[in-house]
Amino acid sequence: MPKLNRIYITNMLLGMALAFAGCEQMDTHSTPRYNADSLLQAQAKRLQQAHASVFKKVTFENTADEVNIIQADSAFWQSAFESFSILGALNKPGSRHDYEAALNRPVTNANLLVNQYKATGAQRLRSVNIFHQGTPGSIRKITAVTEAENLLYKNHRTLTLDFQIIKDVPLLTHYEIEGWQQLIFGQKKYYSIKADIIF
Repeated sequence: MPKLNRIYITNMLLGMALAFAGCEQMDTHSTPRYNADSLLQAQAKRLQQAHASVFKKVTFENTADEVNIIQADSAFWQSAFESFSILGALNKPGSRHDYEAALNRPVTNANLLVNQYKATGAQRLRSVNIFHQGTPGSIRKITAVTEAENLLYKNHRTLTLDFQIIKDVPLLTHYEIEGWQQLIFGQKKYYSIKADIIF
């Protein structure tokens, strides 16, 4: 083989190898995340503009309290979404390697896909499932599990946000917080907050 051809082929193969290595590195370090902070801010604004009312049931152990809130204001939504703000951990710059992602997995017996995120270490946000219909604007449900533990107590929560597509826009229609807290040497205390949003 002529020397010129050997040099050409060698350079071409080297270039392909470098390009392939670059693609592999890009795939490894560019796992898509979800900007939950922006989602919650947008929902609070839309719900306030829609003059949404809320029927909320709070249960602690065996005691339940029901509250009907007419035309919830911005202060209400800020407080209501406070427990869900932990979802923002997915999109923090330093959390790139804190979660393993499995994207666009089909959901059995449902016309939905799910993006699954699982913590790789001892992060407080343990897992997140984002159910959608193929596009970022078609979100239908978010579930998450959080855990916290220190010298004084343990805490476990399951968070749920349900959406409906209304006029081509996802709008929150239900949310839940269920969990328990256990003080040191004490028993688990169970609680839940369930809210239906009415338009």
